[in-house]
Amino acid sequence: MATFILCFAKNAMSQMYTVSFAYDANGNRISRTIRMSEYYRGVSSDTTSAECLTDNISNCDVSIFPNPAKERVSLKLASYKDDKKITATLYSPVGIRIERKEICSDMTSFDLSALSSGTYILELSDFNEKRIWKIIKE
Repeated sequence: MATFILCFAKNAMSQMYTVSFAYDANGNRISRTIRMSEYYRGVSSDTTSAECLTDNISNCDVSIFPNPAKERVSLKLASYKDDKKITATLYSPVGIRIERKEICSDMTSFDLSALSSGTYILELSDFNEKRIWKIIKE
């Protein structure tokens, strides 16, 4: 049995990740591997909870839920203050920006109902920090 590997990089969002596929001798895909770039591995959340992702940005505790989501994903920022300039951006699986929101309250949400099932990227950033999470749309 021979294994062939095909690898490509997503150029959108500055080489955020590479994807490689392995195929058997009959041409059937047997595996897919996604490798985050060194920069994004350093700023990504390590949380793997299926219910709620948590992290911290600009001294605000961030909760993202539900994940996986069917219609809407919500962001709750504890200790949010109006003087903070935080932006939330949702990207497609190939790195195309779908929606960007300036956070202006302690609760924000993204409507996923029109999107197809798959993995999306949610980025929160301020002037000094950036956090990245994978959001799964069922």
